[in-house]
Amino acid sequence: MMRAVKKLNELSLSDYVRLEMPRQFDSMITHGGIVAPEGLTMIVPIGSASSENRHLNHDAYHYMSFAAEHGMGMGWGGGDQKTMGALRKGYRDANGAWQFAVNTHDITKVECITGRLPHDCSAWQLSRTITPRMMTMFIGVPDLSGQHKSYFNGGDIVAAFDGGPGTDQESAMFIALQRIVPDLMKGRSLIHYVPPYSTRGTFLEVLYGDKGYERLLGNHDAFAEQGRFLVTSLEELKSKTLEIGRHIIRPHQDSQQKRELVRAVAG
Repeated sequence: MMRAVKKLNELSLSDYVRLEMPRQFDSMITHGGIVAPEGLTMIVPIGSASSENRHLNHDAYHYMSFAAEHGMGMGWGGGDQKTMGALRKGYRDANGAWQFAVNTHDITKVECITGRLPHDCSAWQLSRTITPRMMTMFIGVPDLSGQHKSYFNGGDIVAAFDGGPGTDQESAMFIALQRIVPDLMKGRSLIHYVPPYSTRGTFLEVLYGDKGYERLLGNHDAFAEQGRFLVTSLEELKSKTLEIGRHIIRPHQDSQQKRELVRAVAG
């Protein structure tokens, strides 16, 4: 456990941001809003706040419109530009039921047009460093006080759109948490969306080594058992989302285990 935590602290795929955990985790986070409805299937799309790929952004918009129309919730990095903005706009335009924004103070100034999180979020979280943002996306809001229910219990389905170093880090965090806290990650899935007009899976080599795209395709069943999938079209992404959504196993939301994880990484 401690060796895995050490690796998590050392994980840094680029100079985009450093992966850090503040010593006083709970004092470094502010959050508020409306608690997510019980049993809501939660989609966490991750993508770029700078991509000009209009085909990818088109698909991002229609994917989250689809999620909203099927009554799913949305938790995302809080950005409202480029791919991230398309994801949010698609969900909002389709009258999505509940959306949660999580970001850092500094990155919000870059990824949001106004320098602030969108005003119409159902709930939100801001932290000073990147690790709480990513951990929250995947295991939910850590409740260190034990005195209130979490606003958000993490994503059931993480849809990773082709992006840059930030998207790489977020995908790597998902995989690391699968190894460190399998109980909290049980039933959560990561779908890599790599259409032909993207960079064709260059980022997958960061996560899975040389020829990562081919490895995922050639070992589909083995990776599926780990809750990781590769899809290459919007229709396939929608279909896989519905398929996973029908068989979601809710992870054991042990707030004590979350507290222990957070403090272990911090210490």
